[in-house]
Amino acid sequence: MKKITHTLIFACLLLLQGCESFDFAGFFGVTGPAVDERFAASVKLLEKEPVPDITVSSDEYRMILVTDIHSDGKDDKPDRFVSACLAEEGVEKTVICLGDMVNGRDCHSGVFSKLQPVSQAPWRFLNALGNHDTYFKEFDTFKEYWPLTTYTFNVNLPSGRKDFFICLDSADGACGVLQRQWVENILKEASGKYRNIYVLTHTNFFNTDNTQLTSGNFSLEETYDLMSLFSTYGVKCVLTGHDHHFEKCVFRGVTYYTFNALCLDPGSYYKLTFGEEFQQQECSL
Repeated sequence: MKKITHTLIFACLLLLQGCESFDFAGFFGVTGPAVDERFAASVKLLEKEPVPDITVSSDEYRMILVTDIHSDGKDDKPDRFVSACLAEEGVEKTVICLGDMVNGRDCHSGVFSKLQPVSQAPWRFLNALGNHDTYFKEFDTFKEYWPLTTYTFNVNLPSGRKDFFICLDSADGACGVLQRQWVENILKEASGKYRNIYVLTHTNFFNTDNTQLTSGNFSLEETYDLMSLFSTYGVKCVLTGHDHHFEKCVFRGVTYYTFNALCLDPGSYYKLTFGEEFQQQECSL
């Protein structure tokens, strides 16, 4: 009995390692569609209206990346991030967000309102679904603002070439059967046709400590399978968040990035350079 008690205490401590205090009711109240159902809904939407291409002014272009905002809709981190974006020069008006925008109940509308200056024309806000975005029965609200959880888009270069981006739904710490087959088909079709292929997703691949518990990280078997696909079909970089630290790993010719979190003090976002080589620059609020 003592061993079980110690295990439960340890599990509770792990749950409290986020940027804000943890709401246990929300944690155990996760409901809503799983990854295959969310994927199917995204495919239906994409059949009607694919994600528009982005046309850039140089073959070497820069975008802004943020992840793990973990906002309650009332804190000032999103406001400060928006101000930093609007002040940046020499970047495309595009933000890539790798998920975990919220950290509580009824937060999505407040966060969306704060992010509006960089999520409406002339800006583009390309979002991935994080595990915290599905807690507290909040996915139905999330999809009102960010209806796609899996999608692709092209970046058109002045040289006539294109870069190709794939956003995957990994909020459950798994790719799912339908999405797994889809990404293989997409990569087969894209391989060799683009200058570079990039994968965007929330859950990272290399830090497998499972402190996130309900979502965790990809299983080892799924990690090996997806990494094999990425290397076989020429993915250049995989960009992830989830674990609130920066890490860069190279495996079988593919570079895997885990990016630091905005919610930390002072809070980090990144300027990414996409060209023949990929570069990242960390910026603090």
